[in-house]
Amino acid sequence: MGFRTAAIARGKDKEPLARQLGAAHYIDSQAADPAAELAKLGGAKVVLATVTHGPAMSATVGGLAPRGRLMVLGVFLRKSQTSHSKLSARGVNSNRADFETESKLPARDSN
Repeated sequence: MGFRTAAIARGKDKEPLARQLGAAHYIDSQAADPAAELAKLGGAKVVLATVTHGPAMSATVGGLAPRGRLMVLGVFLRKSQTSHSKLSARGVNSNRADFETESKLPARDSN
């Protein structure tokens, strides 16, 4: 598909495994801002979040390219701290049903 993979995790100790699994770039979220690092790489077309920690996912939103997508795999046990309106303001394609919103935006037509 032509994607370059950037792995994001906490700590340098996870970098060797990430690279072994094929990551071209590694971002240590304890040492650097994930959004800024993704932006330096040209912005992420897709962030595939496998963590269910709202602040960790929110930290990547600023690094999405225009029309980028945040795809969440996992189950939220509490409200997400990333709102639909925050994602829409960045031009991110999101499904309103996936997020609690503070702005009470009307549901978007899926047609």
